[in-house]
Amino acid sequence: MLVKEYKNPDEIINILTSRGMLFSQPIVAKKHLNEINYFFLKGYQKLLIKRNDGEEYKNNCDFNELINLYFFDKELKALLLEYLLDIEQKIKTAMSNIISAKYGVKDRRYLMSKNFDTNSPYLQTALLTVKNQKKSYGEKNTAVKYYKDTYGYVPFYVLSKCLTFGAIKKLYNVMKQVDQAAICNQILFININKKKISKTKQIIALVADVRNMCAHDEIVFDFVHRSIDIGEFPEHSMFNLKRTKEGNLIQGRKDLFALLLCMKYLMNRTDYNKMIQKLDSLIIKTSSKSKVYTKDELIEYMNLPIDYLKIRQI
Repeated sequence: MLVKEYKNPDEIINILTSRGMLFSQPIVAKKHLNEINYFFLKGYQKLLIKRNDGEEYKNNCDFNELINLYFFDKELKALLLEYLLDIEQKIKTAMSNIISAKYGVKDRRYLMSKNFDTNSPYLQTALLTVKNQKKSYGEKNTAVKYYKDTYGYVPFYVLSKCLTFGAIKKLYNVMKQVDQAAICNQILFININKKKISKTKQIIALVADVRNMCAHDEIVFDFVHRSIDIGEFPEHSMFNLKRTKEGNLIQGRKDLFALLLCMKYLMNRTDYNKMIQKLDSLIIKTSSKSKVYTKDELIEYMNLPIDYLKIRQI
């Protein structure tokens, strides 16, 4: 069995130097390695390594290149999270409106199985998740505790505040189709003509997962989701995206561009275009600091089409 031994900052610097990385500011580099887990930093190095070589860094690649990508990703996560939290709130509000108006405000009633898709194999799991979070998170939430102690029940518009986006996603997936459709009508800024409910499920699933990736400080700028696939949207045909030999789309279905498409369906045009402009400014700022990759190379590495800015006009 292979054993990975711990390496201190000096040893890491020696290893990276042997692979062609430069250290123009060794003291600063050592400070970063004492503050940022190198195991995490390694996730940013693919853009800096020579093609067809798993070890050697590109010419003139300084350690600062790695750190710049790390902070680029942090700024990207902060940018996305700012808008994803608004989207989360919007979805929670739509679900609260539908559930409260149709099934009442008492949790023991609106969480009854008969109010959901009883044919779903995930129904009990979803309801149990909500009930468990109501018990665990609700005890720490002032509003939930107040309603429980004062009225003996917790309306969904109060409970939703302490539910995770993951729990909301699960609950939406097991709602009755008529309720799912009503929620779609409230949250979508762009109408989906075909398979509206199933498409919206994928949209919510992706934005929920990436929201959590941002909040938990995972690497986002080049992610490709392992399971969620939003499929093809009309907007895909307007960009020159990667496809298989058979013509099947492989870009923009599980990656950052897929997320940008999903967010476009859930945001008003003004806020969306503002977000895209901030994203482009961030890409320009980061790539302008680099000596080993261009703006276009960074965009491509992020799984975005070169002309991704066109999405603002669609």
